[in-house]
Amino acid sequence: MLLQIIFALWAQQGLNLRPPDYESGAANQLSYGPLKKTLFFCFEPQIYNLCSRFPNLNQNKMKKKYFLNSLNKDIRNIIFDLGGVIINVDYHKTENAFKNLGIADFDRIFSQVRQSKIVDKLEIGDISPAEFRKNLRELCGFNISDATVDDAWNAMILDFPDDRITILDKLRLNYRLFLLSNTNQIHIEYCMHNINFEIIKSKFEKIYLSHEIHMRKPNTETYQFVLKDAQLQASQTLFIDDTIMNVESAKLAGLNVYHLTNGETLNDLFV
Repeated sequence: MLLQIIFALWAQQGLNLRPPDYESGAANQLSYGPLKKTLFFCFEPQIYNLCSRFPNLNQNKMKKKYFLNSLNKDIRNIIFDLGGVIINVDYHKTENAFKNLGIADFDRIFSQVRQSKIVDKLEIGDISPAEFRKNLRELCGFNISDATVDDAWNAMILDFPDDRITILDKLRLNYRLFLLSNTNQIHIEYCMHNINFEIIKSKFEKIYLSHEIHMRKPNTETYQFVLKDAQLQASQTLFIDDTIMNVESAKLAGLNVYHLTNGETLNDLFV
């Protein structure tokens, strides 16, 4: 009944009910793969517009309503991102940690890091943690210890809330769960010792870590590898990530996707 009311109000206000074309860039939030069109897209601009015209409508509740509806549409598998989805992260903490070491021009240095693709190479296992630390020291011009580099690099990793365990345990009863993360050996070793990564691993049928599979998001080949390896049908699989590039590329690979935005967590979707 709620959806019928929403659509009636939507139509009354002259809003477009047709799912946007992927190629137009209009699709946002919850959506199905590029070959499957449905009225149950959750395209945020229209929802925001509708909520602004009808203040009694709660935007987050509407998004959750659409999301839960999608789970009843032949979704049998869910692939989760790790940082920002399963565990909490704050990238600014790593930036501040390096600045606190006296690296005042960290923004310039990190721009060079991105251009040299040092992080990308670390995340797909093309360089070792030792090589990463050496390259970072050379760019910074500071002779800092391995432990100090690791402490600053890991500062972004926060915690694994207990309520996420409850959510994953509940979902495992009805869905096959997988983890796909752009990460690296330094971060994973930290997680193993500080946030009990073994518990996280136990909640998934299989985990795919970029430095172990030697490929990373947003390359569509990464999703295709996971689908093939786990014997999943893309049309029956939902991918949840907090990075728009990863969401868009997963959609190109045919997966159903949900983009966590504006501080959303798994609690907002499943609790």
